[in-house]
Amino acid sequence: MNHGASATPPAAQTKDPDSTNHYTFNGWSGYTNITENKTITASFTATAHTFTAFVAHTQLPTCTEAGYDTYKCTGCTKTTTVPVQELGHSFTNYVSNNNATCLEDGTKTAKCDRCDATDTITDEGSALGHSFTNYVSNNNATCLEDGTKTAKCDRCDATDTITDEG
Repeated sequence: MNHGASATPPAAQTKDPDSTNHYTFNGWSGYTNITENKTITASFTATAHTFTAFVAHTQLPTCTEAGYDTYKCTGCTKTTTVPVQELGHSFTNYVSNNNATCLEDGTKTAKCDRCDATDTITDEGSALGHSFTNYVSNNNATCLEDGTKTAKCDRCDATDTITDEG
């Protein structure tokens, strides 16, 4: 090469992406007008990663654990994983446990639509109320007054006494 002539630049270079940026080769600096030994330097432009290209569901979320999705940078091959919030349980089909009593509401239970977890809640308004159907005379009527008759609840030990007219 002739003294003072321009040098032919080396081939374009690459620089691996780091955790923040990917790099575009701009060219070489310091290779024109060579008059002595020179160090030439590759010039790169740093561009922040933009992870918008969806790649895959790396780990699907469950009711109780977060999942992860993988995204690729639109400017290089670097990927990142992004957490996906756990789904939470979904209880939609409650079935009565058939445990209501005459005076107390029972419960109902649902199985999660996605897993085996269950949820039991009060079955509002499910109390059965007493059922008095078989009244028996107390044999206490007099010539001047009606007597009474008593029935035991069909479901519990409660009793009900009413006037036995006639």
